Amino acid sequence: MLTVDVGCSGADERRPMPPAPHVLMYGFSDQSLPLWADTFNCVNIVTGTTEDAGLVQELRAKGVMFAYHVIAAKAPGRETPTELADYWCGALENDLGGALPGGFDAIAIDEIGSPDGSEDSARICEALKLTRERLPDRRIFVGGGWRMGAAGVSEYVPEGTTYDDELWAVLDHCDLLLYEMYLREGNPQFYTWVPWADNLEPTHARDSGEDNLRPLYLAVEAFPGRRLGQVRLQGFPRRAAPHARQ
Repeated sequence: MLTVDVGCSGADERRPMPPAPHVLMYGFSDQSLPLWADTFNCVNIVTGTTEDAGLVQELRAKGVMFAYHVIAAKAPGRETPTELADYWCGALENDLGGALPGGFDAIAIDEIGSPDGSEDSARICEALKLTRERLPDRRIFVGGGWRMGAAGVSEYVPEGTTYDDELWAVLDHCDLLLYEMYLREGNPQFYTWVPWADNLEPTHARDSGEDNLRPLYLAVEAFPGRRLGQVRLQGFPRRAAPHARQ
């Protein structure tokens, strides 16, 4: 995963971000807490869901921001821009029954990547705008599919397809773009990172310096990305690191 600090206007009014570099791990749930003890010491942003206000406050005290995981996909109750913004704002404003005064500092939206001109792209862009207007002090992180960077430079994205409307909405209303690239051990294609990230950077990131590049998708156990048992978990990020530093 590539995190791009999009440095949008009004950011100084928002709740404090952890210091750069932003090192993020996603997928937390209260049921998985016993597995996270070491991870909490290695990252400064955690995404996921929780009902544990004490944990969120403890992480804040350590300089770790908890970003509540929400969905961008259309579903009953979030079909219109207003409904989607209500859903996102509801997550931010959730104070866990009064145990978390002021609610959550951030949300992590999973994920956008609808082409320009589509109904869903318009829905996402308007919902981001409404969410920022309603909660100007909160942080909004949004996941972006790999096609957003590959458009125009990869044969895997149809010629003429662009994602600029959503990318500009991210620039105008969000704090981090979490650019998702799924890598399989059997065919990792590390070489795609640099050109696809560069394709995002010149137009859409006001401040996307090298410290903002923090991969990785790690496929373990029975996860679909894990295909080669002989590749150790430690070896995969080591092989990826030189490409990330470019």
